[in-house]
Order: sequence, then C-alpha cells, then structure tokens
Amino acid sequence: MNHQYDRTGPTSRLRHWALAALLATGAVGSAHAQLGYAAANVTNTAGTYTDLGTTGTAISTANTDDANSAATPIGFNFVFNGTTFTNFVLNTNGFIKLGGTAPTGAQYTDGGQSTVNGPIDGADTNLILPFNQDLGPGSAGGTEYRVTTTGTSPNQVCTIQWKNVSDKARGTIGTQYANFSFQAKLYEGSNQIEFVYGTATPGAASADIAKFCLVGIKGSNAAATVLGTKASATPWSGTVFAAGAYTGNGHNVRVTVLPDPGRTYRFSIPVANDAAVSAIQGYASVIVPANNPITLRGVVRNAGTTALTGTAVTLTISGANTYTATQTIASLATNASGVATFSGITLPNAGQNTVTISVASDGNNGNNSVSQPMETSATTFSAATPGALAANSGFNAGDDFFYATKMTLNTPRSITAITALLTDVGNQATAKTSVGESVYGVVVNATTGAVLARSANYVITAADFNVFHTFTLTAPATVPAGDVLIGMAQTASSGTLPYYPFGVQPEDPTRPTTYYRGSATAAAAPVEALTAAGQSIYKFPFGAVTAAPANNDVAVNEIQGYGSIAVPVGNPFSIRAVVRNGGVAAITSPLTVTLTISGANTFTQTQTLTSLPVSGTSVVTFTNISLANVGANTVTVTVPNDDNNANNTASQPMTTSATRFSFETPGATSGGSVFTAGANNYYAAKITLNATRDITSVTALISDAGNQAGAAKTSVGETVYGVVINATTGALLGRSPNYVITAADVNTFHTFTFSAPVNVPAGDVLIGMAQTAPSSGTLPFFPFGVQNESPNRPNTYFTGSATTAAAPTPALATASGSAFKFPFGAETAAPATCLVPTAFTITGSTSSSVSFSFTGRAGAQGYQIVYGPQGFTPGGANSTTTPTFTGTTYTLNGLSGSTAYEFYIRTICSATDQSAPAGPVGITTACTPPVISTYPYNQNFDVISAGQALPCGITVVDSNNDGFTWRATGTVDASLATGNISRSTPNAMVYSYNSADVTVGANDWFFTPALTMTNTQRYRLQFYFRAAAGYPEGLEVKYGTAATAAGQTTTIYTNTNITSTLYRPANNTTTPVVADITPANGNYYIGFHAISAASSGFLAVDDLTISAGPLATSEALKRAVSVFPNPSATGVFNLEIHGANAKQAMVVEVTNMLGQRVYTGTAKDNFQNSVNLSGLQSGIYSITVRNGQEYTQQQIAIVK
Repeated sequence: MNHQYDRTGPTSRLRHWALAALLATGAVGSAHAQLGYAAANVTNTAGTYTDLGTTGTAISTANTDDANSAATPIGFNFVFNGTTFTNFVLNTNGFIKLGGTAPTGAQYTDGGQSTVNGPIDGADTNLILPFNQDLGPGSAGGTEYRVTTTGTSPNQVCTIQWKNVSDKARGTIGTQYANFSFQAKLYEGSNQIEFVYGTATPGAASADIAKFCLVGIKGSNAAATVLGTKASATPWSGTVFAAGAYTGNGHNVRVTVLPDPGRTYRFSIPVANDAAVSAIQGYASVIVPANNPITLRGVVRNAGTTALTGTAVTLTISGANTYTATQTIASLATNASGVATFSGITLPNAGQNTVTISVASDGNNGNNSVSQPMETSATTFSAATPGALAANSGFNAGDDFFYATKMTLNTPRSITAITALLTDVGNQATAKTSVGESVYGVVVNATTGAVLARSANYVITAADFNVFHTFTLTAPATVPAGDVLIGMAQTASSGTLPYYPFGVQPEDPTRPTTYYRGSATAAAAPVEALTAAGQSIYKFPFGAVTAAPANNDVAVNEIQGYGSIAVPVGNPFSIRAVVRNGGVAAITSPLTVTLTISGANTFTQTQTLTSLPVSGTSVVTFTNISLANVGANTVTVTVPNDDNNANNTASQPMTTSATRFSFETPGATSGGSVFTAGANNYYAAKITLNATRDITSVTALISDAGNQAGAAKTSVGETVYGVVINATTGALLGRSPNYVITAADVNTFHTFTFSAPVNVPAGDVLIGMAQTAPSSGTLPFFPFGVQNESPNRPNTYFTGSATTAAAPTPALATASGSAFKFPFGAETAAPATCLVPTAFTITGSTSSSVSFSFTGRAGAQGYQIVYGPQGFTPGGANSTTTPTFTGTTYTLNGLSGSTAYEFYIRTICSATDQSAPAGPVGITTACTPPVISTYPYNQNFDVISAGQALPCGITVVDSNNDGFTWRATGTVDASLATGNISRSTPNAMVYSYNSADVTVGANDWFFTPALTMTNTQRYRLQFYFRAAAGYPEGLEVKYGTAATAAGQTTTIYTNTNITSTLYRPANNTTTPVVADITPANGNYYIGFHAISAASSGFLAVDDLTISAGPLATSEALKRAVSVFPNPSATGVFNLEIHGANAKQAMVVEVTNMLGQRVYTGTAKDNFQNSVNLSGLQSGIYSITVRNGQEYTQQQIAIVK
C-alpha cells in the first residue's frame, strides 16, 4: 500500500524543491560549479527592512512599466559567475543585469501562472532577481528605483531598491500585491547577495489566486541558477532554494499570504571552513519530570569546500532550565551532514526554554547556530517543531490503522487527549479530500500494539487543513512507566480512493525507533514508520495531554440503555454499563457496580466485578428489569468511592411510555460517522415484545456525508423509508411511504408513519430505515446517523435487504463500527380489532380503470378503496372513497388517462368499526390514444407522460419476441455511440441489436397513432434516420388499417443500407423516395419496420412529419389517357398515355366500389401500358392515374 501522497496543484513542487535543498542533489553541485553559489547555503531568515528614503541616488528609467535604466555604478568590484562587475542595469520588472549592457530578452514570463519564456530561460545572463513579474506602479504612489553604496572598503554594501510597485494583472490572474517594496544587496569581498522584503499591501480579496514569480540568481544559462520556490499558500519563511530552472511552481504569491517585513534570502559562496547548523530535532513540549531524561539532536552540515574533522557541537538550554553539553562529530565530508545526539537530559522546572545548537566560529559565522523554543510542562508532551510548517506531504495509514509517535515516561501517567496535525491532499485522480472523512486519536501499547484508549470519531472540516486538532479520549488512559505510542487512526471510507489526513513536519534524518504504524483493530507489534526512501525526511508531530493518575480509580464510562422503553410490553429488558480502571493499581478484589432507577419507577440491582486490570474496561449487564409505571426516570450506575470520586457515577434520563421504544441516548449528539446501506437495504435495531402489538411508526436519525468528489453525494434530495422486519427471516413486515430528505432533516430525528399499522407478535422484531438507489449517478449517499456506544450491544443492530428476504446480518460488528449504535425508535399501539386487508396489489389497468386483488379478513362486512393523486393523504384533500364492496377483487372505473394515482384499502367490520388504510399501491394510467385528423402531424418522441415509456399513441410490436425492440430514448450502449443520439433532444425512436443473441436479426415495428385520411388528399411522410458507425441497418415503412404487422399492406419506403452516423432525411425527393399516400377514406397507421441483419448496431428515427394536400384533377391529363377495352371480358386493360409531359413514372391505382385499393402500379408517358386485373371478379372499378400533383379518374368494368 502506498501510504504517502504529495499534494498537487499550486503546491505540487514544494516537496520536490525541499528535498533538493535538503539533500543537496547533483543539480546543486552543478550550479555551484558554474555559478559559485550553492543552493544548500542559501539562508531564509527573518530580518529588518530599512527603506532608503532619500539616501543614495534615484535610478532614472523612461517609465515605470517595462523599462531599463542606464548602466549604474555598484561602487566596488563585485565578482559573480567568475566575472568582476562594476555596473548594473536595473529593470523595472524586479531584476538587475550585472554589467553595462541592458537586458534584451523577455522581461517577465508569458503568463501569471507560468515560469517559462522569461528571464530565466531567456538569453540574458548574470541576472539577480529579487522579485520578477510584470510590475507597475503601486497603489501608494511615488514609485521609484534607488541605489546607495554604504560602508568602507573592503566591506561596502550596494543596496538597490524597488519602491511602491505592484504586480500587474495578467489576464484572469489579478494583482496580488497592490503595493510592495524590496531590495537587493551586494556585498563587497564576500560577494554575498541578499534579497530583503518590505511591507506588502494585499490586492483585492476577490483576486486571491496563485501568481508565479521568479526569485533567485542566474549565471550563464538556465542551468546555472539558484531559484526560490514556494507554494502560494506557504509563508515566505517556507521558501526553499534549488539549482536549475523551474519545472513547476515558481516563487508563488497570493493576496492572503504576504511577506513578513524584513524577510531575507541570503546567497553566499562556500568558504573553505564552514560548519552549518541545519536543524534541532527536539520537542515543542516535554513533561517534567515525567519525560526525564530526554534526548535532543542537532544536525550539522559541512557547507564548506574542505572536509571537517572533530567538529564540536554545543547544546545550550536557557530559560526556565539551564543546561549545556557538547558532542563531537568525528568527520564531515564536503556537503555531508552529521547528527550530534545529546541524551540523558534532565530538566526539573516547568516553563519556557530556548534550545540552541551551535558550532565554533569558522569561515562563515552566519550559519553557526540555530535556536527554537521548547516548553517544559507539567502535563503536555509534543513532538512538533514550534513554528515549523507542515511538510508538503500527506500520509494514509489504511482503514483503522494508525501512525504514532513514541513517548517515554519515568512514572505512570493518565493520558486524557491526543494532538495531531491534520492535512488534506485534495481531490486528485488517485486520492480524495480528507474533508468529511473520520479520524480518531489513539493510545497504543508500544510492545503489543493493543489500543489502550481512543477518542470519538472526528469528521475533518476544511478549516482543519494544516491545523493541530485535539482529540479528547472517551476515557483517560492510565499507562505505566516506559514507552507508549500516541497517535491517530483513520476510519474506512466510501469508494476506492484513499484520503491522506496525516500531516508531517520536516525532520531529516528521521529519528529512528520513534515513529510507528499498526492496526487499531487487530493488535500486533507496531512496525517502525518513515523508514522508506522519500519518507525518512519527515516526522509525525503528535502530542499528548496527561495528568497524574490516581492509584485506585474505577470510572463509570457509559450507560447503554434507552431513551424510552414501552411498559409493560417491553418488560423485562436489560441495561449495560461500561466500567474502566483508570488507576495505576489493578482491581483484584470483588467490586460492586450498582444500577439505580428513580422517578416514575424505583429499581435497584447490583453486579460484581471480580477483577479489572490497569486501563482495562468491562461491560456490566443488568438483566431482567421490569418497570410498571409510565413517566420520567433517571438511570444511575455507581461504583464505590476511591481515589477519584469524580467519575464514580454516571446518569441519564429514560422515559417509560405506554407506547414508545427508543435507542436514542437523550441529549447526545450524532456520532462521528455516517453510514450507507445500499439500494433498498436497511439498518435496524432489535426490540423485544412480551405481547402482540401494532407498530404505527419508526424514527431514525438522518445524516449526510455531503458532496465528496468521486466518493459520496449529499443525502439531501435522496429517498428513504421506515421499515419493520421479521427478526428471523428478514421478511419485510411493513414500510412507510418514501420520504425525500431535506436540508433541515440532517442531524435530526425523522418519524416515518406507516400507512397501516404493522401487526407483530410477541418476541423479537427489527425496526429501522431503508434507502433507495441514488436519484442520479452512481455515488452513494449516507443517510444513517449514529450515536456513540462503545463497545456496542451485540445481537442488537442488523442489516439486510428490504426487498429480498434473508436472515438479517449483524451490523456495526466491525472494529470501525463497534463504537456506534443506530438510535432507532418505534411507536406502538394495542392491536386493532378490525384488521387491514393484506397482499393488496394492482392486477391490471387501462386509461380509465385499475383492477385490484387482495387477501380479505375474517369478519369483514366489506371493503373500501381510498384513492387520489400520487402523494395524497387518505381522508384529506383530493381523497375519494369507493362504495363498500365485497369479494377480494375490484375494478375501479372512471379514472383519467395519463394520471399518477395512489390507492389504499381498508376493511369495513361494522358501521362503527373499520381498519386503518393499507397501502399505498400506485400506478400511472395509460394515455387515451389520439386519432389524428389535423395535419401536419409532428412527432419528435420527446413528450412522454409520467409512468409511460412511449409518447401517447405510439405503439411497438416485438414481432420476433426477442426482448429487443423500439424504445423512446436518447442513449444507446457506449460501444455504439456516446452522448445523446437523438436529433431533437431528449428522445428518438431507437432500435438496438439483440446483444444477448447475436444470431437474431431485427423484426420490430413502431406505429403512429390512428391517422384519419380521405381519398381527396395525398399524404406525405418525412422523417430523419441515422445508424451506428460501421453497422448497416435496414428499415421499411408501410401503412395500413391496423397497428399490427399484418395490418400494414402498402410499402412506401425501403432502405436496407442505412450507414450514416448523422441524421439524414427521408421524404418524397430523397433516394430512396418516400411514396405519397393516396388512400381511400378511413383510419390508417404508418408502421416503421426494423429489418436489420443480426449483430448490427442501432437504428434511430426522429422528427416525423405527416402533411396533407389536395389532389388536383387535370383535363389535360384526362385527354392524354385512354383505357380500352372497357368493359373488358378478361380483366386486362390497355392504358395508353400520350402527351402527359410526365417527368417520371405515373402512379396507377384501382379501387373497388367500397373504396378498397385492389391494384397499384406505374405507367409510362407516350406508351401503351398493360393493366392486368384478370384476378378480380366482374364488377365496376375506379382507375386513377396520377402525374405529380394532378390526377384523372374514370370507371372501368370487368364483364367475364
């Protein structure tokens, strides 16, 4: 498992550069060789900024925006990059070029969040850049540039100042510092360079965003550089320096992070003899005398150019305590680091101290000592480095695993709280934010890995980022003298992405045998942490708050009872108490634990503990409790007086009610976790009844994990419902109507009222809540709230499916769940005398009726159905009741089409006795199919009534019964096409191939509603079609007098090679052509028939239009057409046409005297055509010849 994650985004490079600076990589050596300055020798320190005022000389520039000065004297010889310089040229954009030649390349980078195409990677050389960006005048006015040279040779200093400037807006990256002043200082002789920064005025709060600046020095090229890097949110004290060009972040700034006035970056050239103190490895606080003796370490680096031997390192502690010791580091190669360890330090006094590590004077005295504060406290231990930043890395321990720091005690202590540095790597491709996740403090046995104590779960907020959080333990942990581990564990999370809540601070090299990892749920010897490459430069800055323990201290930690118990139906019941030994002496003699109930009832019971080890806990169970009276009670558990009487008693209220059960702990807040059960799964708690009861409602604590990218979605807007479950079989005995969670419900108890009381026999029954599938997407929601209960009651909390009966499974049985309970409740009542019908179901429906069946009740005189629009309340507004009927089936008529209804049923036992309503069951009635008589008729398949699958009047037939047929949809399988595939969103009519059996081809129809047509009109169909890439599809269009395959008698369009992935039209001018419809009078249906081969893709039809226009008779066409012989003895006629000026084949139709078409064909102009009607019986017929919009009609006779 990868336990470490480095934050990306604006801070992504911070750890990279920090490592480069700390480890002094080969890149540092390369830059040093070319430039003379080592990144590892750069000092970032606090200092003082002194404005030049009128001292020295103002530097003239043509303007304050993108201008260079003339060559300006330094005042002495300054050696840089192997060259001696006496002049410089100032650029208004925050840098100077040494020498007398002005810079000619780009004066700043190509954007507000870019480090490229600027001075560093440009052609200009020998640059000193204290703050390079596109700068202009500051908001304070009086922008100027000034130089002064002070001191006497050979120790002169040249100070160059940019005063009252600001970074200009760069596109969407606005001004971060509205006014800013800074200086570059050049030192004679040592050739040291300093950047000193003054007070900055922030830009507008709305502009707050990371802006990348260039800060550092450049020699002959981009590789010969030493550059400062920091994240925009990192204080300027956290800037680190490395050699080589920027590869990610620059020296990033933002409105909300200003430089501390006097902040100084100091660049120096290594000298021969230079021992530099890098760091103190100590503590923010140690407990005195309990932590004595302590060990401190000092890290010393050879920053010079020659090897060092016998380097004396001195530790000095001053303040509340005085201590001095010296250790010797035998040898240090160039650029190597060594550790001086000071052990056996005993500090007697509480107070504030200063710890200093120093080396003797050498060639560079600027880095010979480092100091940091350390508290000596009567109570508090902390492994943190005071004032240090969090390192740019976060760690993940794994589900219910911990990281911890070793603390050594010389006497037993009682640990009451743990402190930990929380962090967040944010939402990444391979990680997710810590915000909304749960962690907890732990105290761990350093040898066995057993968790001795823990805090309640804590849900991380955005405000916790890089902040120390205090975890108060649920009970103090008394630990003996010796080693103990203090740390933090993380809980399991939803989804697959890990989160990284463990913050670290720099510590290089990491102290050995100090930091550990292990399981918080399965005790095993802890494993040393932070030993892997890339991790041995950090520490976990955990802390602990302690107190002197009592010798004998048995505490009542918790009462595990009820918010309410129904009496007498809930008798007898049990109450538990959790008792802990918080003293330093084991309990070896019998200890009496007493339960007392006072108030409406009076009850006392004692139990005996035979032994209890130090820091051990025990659960004491008080059984067979029976209470007679209804009212308010106080439950109290006590242990005998001992050395600490403050924790010998715990009390909580409990109501005894005639009707109500509740697992709620009165007055307690929600536990530090939330749960999800999955679609139509429940969590439930077990209650035990001594008599049959009706359960009328259940209560549940609603929770919300919020929206978490890739992991969870808010519960608000999602649906839950109350349930009653058979405790043995898992069968659903009753459920409430669905309830949609609102924002106001979060962290409150909601009551789910059942539509009809749920009758349950004496014995065990489960009460709880179930959730539906998420309303959209696949992310889970977490509606189940919990309260703390540790360890929780066994055989009490369960989970299972609300739709598929199976024996319930114990819930909250895992280590991470064992500290919680589901505080469900139930309202009960005496069983009804008139029982509700059961098995109430809908057996069928039409557009105006619904049919039902149910199981009746003995003694019933009849039944009534109560109905109304979806969501109505029986007996309330819009509620309608049927007349009383008998029998166990019923059909309700007179309903409206395309309407969502809900139905309840109740038993009528007598004129004065009826059952509660059972239900609801619901349905949306079918629409009343339209008959189209007005044209044009347009259908885009986008309007579909609730509860329907197709637009009203559109029907489908799966002729091959393969389960794959036309649908109104906008999506298909992603392997065929992505996104919405309709022409007019959201839907088209789509046929998709049979993916279950790729040997079956298409044979599927969809039909229009009934279309009223007349023989004096021609009807013209247009539609659009498309297919999937690479899969030819087939479609034929017919019309006929029935919406069935057999009823479609006339083909008007056929296309067996549809391949276009774009919508193409089909009409009377396309190829293939859609033939006009010239019907006899009547109602017709147009059918679209998918005839694609097997294993094709999909076929879509959209935006259908049917228009109508009158047929025009033509005298000219009548003169051009002659039919003979007429009558015909054989039924064969000659149709001769001359001079009709037809541009294409003319349509010939023959109808009988009933208006039924009996022949369809075509004829040519200037040609004698044959019309063979020999198969028809003798009679009178009508023959019609159409040429475009014109036609001629005459009667013909067959006389056989």
